Amino acid sequence: MQLPGSLPGQISFLLFLYFSFFISQTVVDECGQKAVEYERYINRSSDNEIKERWESKNGVTFTEKADMDIDSFKEAVDGVDEWFVNELKSQGYEDGQDLVDLFTK
Repeated sequence: MQLPGSLPGQISFLLFLYFSFFISQTVVDECGQKAVEYERYINRSSDNEIKERWESKNGVTFTEKADMDIDSFKEAVDGVDEWFVNELKSQGYEDGQDLVDLFTK
């Protein structure tokens, strides 16, 4: 591609295009980040509305993570992964362990 004008003018024009693209990409990246943050805010807001409705209308009780006894929970669910793998095997699925490993390792 042959640009019209002198070499310094062509270089200036190419630098202008390069920096315009760079600035545009930066603006697009920033806008994308802000959109993600806003989407998370909206989703969390609707999560709270759903939780409140379930508590008030359906009698659901939520336990916040800070209030949980994590060790007791781990103790209570110990062995569920083995049961799940065996259940899958009994139904003819031989890759149950691979599936469990995806989530536990």
